[in-house]
Amino acid sequence: MKKNIIEFSLVWILIIVFTLPLFAQTDDIPPEFLLFGEEKIIVTAARHEQKIGKAPAAINVITTEDIKNSGLLTVGDILRSLPGIDVRNAGTKLYLAPRGLAGTVTNRVICLVDGRPINTPLYGSFFPDLTLPLVNIKRIEVIRGPGSAIYGANAFAGVINIITKSPEDVDGFEISVSGGEFSTQLHKVSLGGKSEKIAGLFTGRWYKTDGSKLIADNTDFENYNVYGKMKVSDFTLSFGHHETDRGLPGNEIRPTPANTEEVKESFVDGIGNIELNSEMDLMVRGYINDRENVLDMNGLKTVNETVLGGEIQHNWQINPSNLFICGVDLRNDVADSEEALGGKHETTNTAIYLQNECRLIDKLIVILGGRYDAHFVYGDLINPRVGAVYNLGRSVLKTSYGEAFRAPTFVELYADTWHGPIMHMVGNKELKPEKIKTYEIGLGHKFTRSLEGEINAFYNKTSDLIAMRTNVVILPGPPIPVTEFGYENKDKIETKGFEVEIKNELFSNNLKGFINYSYQEAKDEETGEDLDYAPNHKFNLGLNLKVTNACMVNTIFHYVGERNYSAGELDAYTVTDSKLSAKVLEDLELSISIYNIFDERYEETKYYPMPGRSWLAEVGYKF
Repeated sequence: MKKNIIEFSLVWILIIVFTLPLFAQTDDIPPEFLLFGEEKIIVTAARHEQKIGKAPAAINVITTEDIKNSGLLTVGDILRSLPGIDVRNAGTKLYLAPRGLAGTVTNRVICLVDGRPINTPLYGSFFPDLTLPLVNIKRIEVIRGPGSAIYGANAFAGVINIITKSPEDVDGFEISVSGGEFSTQLHKVSLGGKSEKIAGLFTGRWYKTDGSKLIADNTDFENYNVYGKMKVSDFTLSFGHHETDRGLPGNEIRPTPANTEEVKESFVDGIGNIELNSEMDLMVRGYINDRENVLDMNGLKTVNETVLGGEIQHNWQINPSNLFICGVDLRNDVADSEEALGGKHETTNTAIYLQNECRLIDKLIVILGGRYDAHFVYGDLINPRVGAVYNLGRSVLKTSYGEAFRAPTFVELYADTWHGPIMHMVGNKELKPEKIKTYEIGLGHKFTRSLEGEINAFYNKTSDLIAMRTNVVILPGPPIPVTEFGYENKDKIETKGFEVEIKNELFSNNLKGFINYSYQEAKDEETGEDLDYAPNHKFNLGLNLKVTNACMVNTIFHYVGERNYSAGELDAYTVTDSKLSAKVLEDLELSISIYNIFDERYEETKYYPMPGRSWLAEVGYKF
């Protein structure tokens, strides 16, 4: 009861702090500091560069500085500090879900790297863990809400676009060496340069750890990444390769000390930007993702996946008040595995998307758009969206409606796996895509030149969610009962809630940070019960204190409320991470990061205990 009172009081404190300045007398702020003035430029919300205040979506931007100051190691850990984003650790893997729409894998969010989708065909997921390096990230743009109207399948409940550094962002050679708890080592290099006609960037990272060994001894993890980007005039070629070797320790009630996973993944991505005239430009891209996954779980299971994609997008600035965007998106997915899928399977998808941004009056922008997908398996789908952004000077009001879908994955469609002689996983080729309808309204406000905040409310209605079903069948011959696991369209989910956020300079020039609070209700309409691993309350506080010109302390507090799971309830927890960094010389920097400072004992997923206090020290030098 006491905990509920504290949480309730916290909500009202945040709302009062946020809303009081809206009714206060405004001070003089020059136009360049208003919401439609000097703001962050984003590309994800509407597939073109725009100021964040003009985007009809709840969106966050994480910068290189934010990533560096945090001292965190994974994309998932970076994202857990955002409002409305739930991140859950299960052994050596992370799962991510926005606004309560959790699942066994991260497949209801599309993840892009420079606009290239990286979700895999097998599970439709991406992996926001240590396999996705932070070393070459310039910024991360996160949209909370559907994005299928412009990004298609998997942009069901959110879009994450990781913008990598350009050759111009790294001039010279940078190196860092790190070591810490659990025999952890992390080493990074970056090399960038440019001439009059060509620019290039190369980054590499090697990470190795023995892990916490809380469940079994096979919590070890080793990964290396290499990445390159070449830019010639208006053409950019990106390429990369990474390999991972990790243990899969299972959980406390079912440890798997012998299980391992090996992953090899490569990509090539080419983008050409052509300026047709002062009002029109064209973007042409082609890419290939190739992935090999080898699981050793009482026998080898090998899966090879290939994604081949291409896109053409045309932007037309019809007049100063009207921007029209249209594009064609092509994708071919292939997955081959005798052990997991019973052979090789292939799907193709062709899509056309349209969007029009129109300034109806001086302060009102209306966005209309939609996308048509023609898929080899599940047929035709149309997903519309409409949004409006109204500029109130120091405030901006946003509202939107959108529809989105999640395509059935290769596992859900074609699974054919035996786990011993009496357990069989089978696919269902009759599955329909999951669908969602979302209503949002948000208000942003700039309190001072350096302090801003926003509040967003949302309501989601989903249908045809894909759920696991279980049947017992009798094999012919000697009667042997076999438990058959498969998939069916079943669940209808309703989620609603709001998010409050205040950020940037809080008290003085030397103290910056953010505060955010998320409230959400995610319920199964048939049972009326809360969804598993969907906390009602979530709170984050981040503080960045500049002690001297050469010394900085960054601290992040995470609070996650109680959550349901299949057989009970998980306790709430609070975790604090901190990083101290200091410049010893102009180009030499030392830092130490401490995770879970107060040694909190907690679980994000039932039967997967989280590590206690740990540390990582780093030395970085720039030539």
